[in-house]
Amino acid sequence: MHQEAFNKLNLLTVSSRLFELSERYIKAGLSHSVPLVLRLRKNKFFQKQLLDMSCQNNRIISV
Repeated sequence: MHQEAFNKLNLLTVSSRLFELSERYIKAGLSHSVPLVLRLRKNKFFQKQLLDMSCQNNRIISV
């Protein structure tokens, strides 16, 4: 019975450690990818504004 309890405790310890490591891994990934996505989104918004302005200028010139 003692060995069985020890095995369960060992399994819980390993499981807990794996969870902690996966949590850290996800946080590290998000800390890099979220700012990148925000920059790309901002850049895309800026490009869309430039394109809209360019289209408006072309209409004014062609009229």
